[in-house]
Amino acid sequence: MTVIKTDYKHFLYTIHHPECTYPCKVIFTCVSVITSDNYIAFGRMNEHTSTPGRLQFTGGGLDESALDGSVFDLVKSIGSELEEEMGLRIESSYTKDFAPKFVKNKGKYDFWAIIFELRVDYSAQELRALFEEHNERLLDQGEQPEFDEFVLVLLEENEVEAFIENDSSLKEDYLEPILRKYVEK
Repeated sequence: MTVIKTDYKHFLYTIHHPECTYPCKVIFTCVSVITSDNYIAFGRMNEHTSTPGRLQFTGGGLDESALDGSVFDLVKSIGSELEEEMGLRIESSYTKDFAPKFVKNKGKYDFWAIIFELRVDYSAQELRALFEEHNERLLDQGEQPEFDEFVLVLLEENEVEAFIENDSSLKEDYLEPILRKYVEK
């Protein structure tokens, strides 16, 4: 795959003008975080972000900081996003398992995603507390957190379907299919 450097303005233009002649084709990483008691964690984007209120996994587009020579280091990219958005580190004692899980393409903007899975040794309640402490630290430092809300859904078919049916929030296009994938038999 060949990539060409662009900028944030190009990305914003594309999401607000999906039929533009030269759309920005984003490649990003994201991660489904799964707790020890089988909850999947994701967040609601804060008002100051490019997609306020949208539900999505922790993640972000690839940029120069993820380059190792001429190769993108996807683990480095998602590691930075986890620390920035949730206060988690991949290389910690709470990590039980970490690996790429899904590849997504097409969708509303034809973006590509490498979706990792991180299984942690925290319960849903412990992970929520860690996230809230992280956001408080950011606010104390004068920074705005990317996620203004933390969402946890139990990975059982009836719970996932109830969430999908009852939550009318804007969602990243991969979210519902991935949630269903986790509970299919």
